[in-house]
Amino acid sequence: MIADIPWLVGGDFNMVLDISEVCGQSGDIRSATEDFQACLHDTGLINLSMQGEWFTWHNCSSDTQSLWKKLDRILVNDSWLGTWPNSFYASLNAHTSDHSPLVLRGNVPFQTVITRKLKALKPIFRAQRQKKGDLLTNVRLAATFLDTAQSLLARDRLCPLLLHLDFCCKLILRLASKFEQHMLQQWAKVAWMKGGDQCSWIFFCKVAKRRASKRIFQITNTLGQILTDQQDVINEFIAFYQALLGGERRVRLIDLCYLRPWAWHIINEVVEEEIYMDQPEGFTSVGEEQKVSGSSVAFLVLYVDDILLIGNDVKMLGDTKVWLSTQFSMKDLGEASYILGIKIIRDRSKRMLGMTQTSYVEKVLKRFKMENSKRGFLPVRHGVKLSKKQSPKTDEELRKMFDIPYASAVGSIQYVVQCTRPDVAFALSVTSRYQACAGEAHWTAVKTILKYLRRTKDMFLVYGGGELILEGYSDASFQSDEDDSKSQSGFVFKLNGGVVAWKSSKQDTTADSITEAEYIAASEAAKEAVWMKNYIQELGVVPSIAEPVVIFCDNNGAIAQAKEPRSHHRSKHILRRYHLLREMVGRGDVRMDRVTSPENMADPLTKPCRRLLMLSILGRWV
Repeated sequence: MIADIPWLVGGDFNMVLDISEVCGQSGDIRSATEDFQACLHDTGLINLSMQGEWFTWHNCSSDTQSLWKKLDRILVNDSWLGTWPNSFYASLNAHTSDHSPLVLRGNVPFQTVITRKLKALKPIFRAQRQKKGDLLTNVRLAATFLDTAQSLLARDRLCPLLLHLDFCCKLILRLASKFEQHMLQQWAKVAWMKGGDQCSWIFFCKVAKRRASKRIFQITNTLGQILTDQQDVINEFIAFYQALLGGERRVRLIDLCYLRPWAWHIINEVVEEEIYMDQPEGFTSVGEEQKVSGSSVAFLVLYVDDILLIGNDVKMLGDTKVWLSTQFSMKDLGEASYILGIKIIRDRSKRMLGMTQTSYVEKVLKRFKMENSKRGFLPVRHGVKLSKKQSPKTDEELRKMFDIPYASAVGSIQYVVQCTRPDVAFALSVTSRYQACAGEAHWTAVKTILKYLRRTKDMFLVYGGGELILEGYSDASFQSDEDDSKSQSGFVFKLNGGVVAWKSSKQDTTADSITEAEYIAASEAAKEAVWMKNYIQELGVVPSIAEPVVIFCDNNGAIAQAKEPRSHHRSKHILRRYHLLREMVGRGDVRMDRVTSPENMADPLTKPCRRLLMLSILGRWV
């Protein structure tokens, strides 16, 4: 019933929902952000539409420590939106406070009240303190006398007169500070409490009303009588639930559970549908003893001597481990938490799974002596372009690059990209092209990746427990390679809130237009989508996989080419293999949809992105 009532919750939540809601240097907020997201998911609350300032809080710093956050918001449930669909709130400019006031707009059942926080009263209280006495001046004067006495004492520490003067100045400063403390305590009881009442009466209920919440004041017994005495209410409440859950009534409820009414319908009714039932014990078909129904499935992922066991039947997994232990010498390490340098984190209460490579990244940084380097904000600096022209040309440059482990560093980063870090895929794709002729500029680009990994070594991919829907994004950067003018392709696929497949690579052919480059990138993404669709369909764990996989693209021309069954004179030069995309769209394997460029999640896989855009997309990746 509570879900059917319109709910609105607004104010300072002191927490952000996404990385894009933070601008500036901030600590690791991922854990608290995930808790906030889980809280809103459990309560069914969502953000109300807003207008005005995006960041609602600023730390009022103008240097490099300046920090902006979206801490204030208004949350509503579905019933609120159904009742007042046109309501929204506006974020105004902050004046006397570091928070922005929020104003609720639209046809709502109550008026909007704007109040000033206590911070607005600080100048008034400060002026009153100056008028009420000179205690603050006396404290400062005593501190000045003490500084003078100590400076004189430093010249002659054995002078009795200076020692006595130092003692007296300390005593005067202590007494003045004590008087100031008493004054502030008395002043706080009068001024601060009065100012607090002026600001807080709108937001807080009376004490008696607050204590009355979540209490039962009256109850109706089995005779229809209304009981108001608190002890009678308690006794009737306990008696009702004892009769409901205890004694013979509980036994009858358990007996009814074993009746299974659906079984009687199968026996007594004429059934037109196909019904599958378990075979009686001992009934087997000759020659088909090894066949299984498919209800219990187990997967064994092997790499050298490591085995990862996955299945949907705990008992069968236990039997499988027992059988393996009889065939091989093995050790059961329990629930999977670490395999091949990947740490697996599970939160069963929130139905979430995470993967990170923090330990592996730390080993890589230590191997290349970058564990104490600066922390980078981006894997690729915006505006930096690499080419073969930057390769060594003289013997001195060749000798300088001879002992630099360029290829080893690229290979170490490649394993991180393949497992858990799609945000570094584009940077690795570019730097890996110059392993045979790496120059100082190329090595600087590799160190930029390592600096970025040092800052983001604790980043991990997260998969939730929501609806399993596979969706993809494709993008391309036109003729981005400085050496051969070829374009860069990139695609990424999401499943259950996390990234499951990604790729960033240079195209094989030179595109003649941006539409052709986007069309080639979409074709590569479609082939990956068909493979994932067939693989997931065999697993039988994603019901929506039978529907076409949606691939989002930000180029209208490429989408039109994919949906057009006929060849066009402007696209007749495109290689035939890329027109496989049309066939996939025609038979319903994939569907091409439009997305704006800022919302394209494959954008960081094709070009260097600015920091805010990178943070926004990373918040949707992980």
